[in-house]
Amino acid sequence: MCARLQGSLKSQAAMADATRIIDRAERLLEKGKPELALAEFRAAIELQPDNEALLQKAADLALSIGKLGIASDLLRRLFAMAVESKQLGNSAVVFRKLQRMKALEPEVVRRYAELCESTSRKDAAEAYRIAFQEFHRLGDPRRALDCITQALKMDPRLEDYREQARISEALHEPALAAEALVHTGVILERMSQDASEAYARAYANDPSNLAACLGHGRGLIAQDRPAEAIELLKPLATYPSSPEEAREPYAIALLAMGRVEEAEPFVWGLFERNPAANLAVIHSVIGGLLDRDRVDRALPLARRLEEFFRKAGRRGEFMYDMAQLAGKRKPSIAFVEYLAELYNSANREA
Repeated sequence: MCARLQGSLKSQAAMADATRIIDRAERLLEKGKPELALAEFRAAIELQPDNEALLQKAADLALSIGKLGIASDLLRRLFAMAVESKQLGNSAVVFRKLQRMKALEPEVVRRYAELCESTSRKDAAEAYRIAFQEFHRLGDPRRALDCITQALKMDPRLEDYREQARISEALHEPALAAEALVHTGVILERMSQDASEAYARAYANDPSNLAACLGHGRGLIAQDRPAEAIELLKPLATYPSSPEEAREPYAIALLAMGRVEEAEPFVWGLFERNPAANLAVIHSVIGGLLDRDRVDRALPLARRLEEFFRKAGRRGEFMYDMAQLAGKRKPSIAFVEYLAELYNSANREA
């Protein structure tokens, strides 16, 4: 009880002292002596370190007379207090001042970014990026990585993914680096730019990342390296429920190597995804199977294509294409019989 009383008396005395000092500072200001007034305000702050109004007044005075070092110190204290008490409006005002002065403390900025998340993802992302830059400048890659990762959750950007990948690789976090590089590749593809290097790095970091494998496989095909693409994509494309994203590039790689029989089970899916672009692929597979005396596999594929053209009302076009294909390929009695049946059927329909 006695200790509490003594503490209360000391607090009251400090407040009275601070009030006298502030009054003296105000009189000095009226007399046109701002530097002396600032010294008095700072003395009062020592007695009342949590007085936000006093901190703000002293900071504004320091700014007005060009005492930037003192002003930045006072504003940083004010900023930390506003963030700690979750005063978003006050935090934002002081944040902008410190940003212009390039006097931000990254840890406080990070906490400010967290505060912004509930109201403005854009402001939060901006603050996280500033914290990232400051941590990076101070040589703290771990915290820099955390900040850029949070910024990407708020506002994904290509350059930020590149930074995330670079720092993740330096910190030996291959899974995170691969994810960042896959995002980089996706954005580059949307911009119609070469993404092969991004996917190759992603795969090198984490071969278990499915998107990295697929992207790297497509890149190998684009670079005219189908044999490597086949080796990479085969485990992903040949199990019963394999994704079409793996089956399509695998089929293209097989065709590039002339492995028509292996490609045949995959080409119909390729055709269905883009009939106009892949009609020639279907024709080449049917012709390749005929050349290899695999009419048993060529005919079902041809009949499937016939049904597609019949439903589209383009059966005549299909018949012409098959006649041209048969004339350029190894003769096959079974396939000629199929063409005869096809023409007879068409005549009966007429």
